[in-house]
Amino acid sequence: MPTGSTVWPAFWSTGPDWPNHDATDNKGCSVHTESGTFNTGFNKAGGGVFALQWDRERFIRVWNFVQPNIPTDIAQESPNPNPDNWGLPSAQYTLGPDCTPDHFSNQTMMFDIALCGSWVAENYPGGEAACENTVKFHPEEFTEAYWLINYLKVFCKPNEPCGFFEPQCEFGC
Repeated sequence: MPTGSTVWPAFWSTGPDWPNHDATDNKGCSVHTESGTFNTGFNKAGGGVFALQWDRERFIRVWNFVQPNIPTDIAQESPNPNPDNWGLPSAQYTLGPDCTPDHFSNQTMMFDIALCGSWVAENYPGGEAACENTVKFHPEEFTEAYWLINYLKVFCKPNEPCGFFEPQCEFGC
């Protein structure tokens, strides 16, 4: 997972109507999870798994597991992992009157890294100008600013159509 003083890594999904609606990401919500399940702690543990379950009618749930706490069905690459056995999710968003199921449609997964960005710059010691100065003049801050992804898997419920997924890559993957 990308780390560094000005680094803002994100992995998120969006539908065809973004930015009007239709995205799942880490901006705007406060998620409390175990220490070491992101950034440097995640990397020191040897990485792990992020899982998102989207029940189109009921909820979106997110888990993050570090080594060696990855559920057996994921670790053994079961073709039908069972999120009901994974314990409490790190986050759960219930679909209903305030966030209707039709708010989300087919999603595209994205991984990116922002340097500074609004959230980092607001919290950076010295503010936005100091953050930008670090980006311009301190390349040593970015030795760990990269994604190292073993694989990305998409699972669908057994006996239900999943749709068609075609990987796309931008900016030199």
